[in-house]
Amino acid sequence: VSQSRYRHKIVTIKDPFAVTIVQSGTYDSLIKSGYYEIRTSSVTGGPSTETGVLKVIDANGEIITQTMHTVSDAVWIRNNHNGAWTAWRQITFLS
Repeated sequence: VSQSRYRHKIVTIKDPFAVTIVQSGTYDSLIKSGYYEIRTSSVTGGPSTETGVLKVIDANGEIITQTMHTVSDAVWIRNNHNGAWTAWRQITFLS
């Protein structure tokens, strides 16, 4: 039996939920789809100065949505369409 018949191809899969830590810069520059841990108020342009997780969805550069979940359970959202960001809006959940 030939050994070449049993060779395996190794494939690396990137974790789609990996979190990138951000400690400086602006929210406006976070436009690549993914999850970002905002650890400091040195990241400007956000809805608050709280630590939290920012989820970014980039729909082919046409529409970019940012959703911020803070440590105090506040949730904020905004969109970028044609290069212009909307204002941050806080989402209120009914209990």
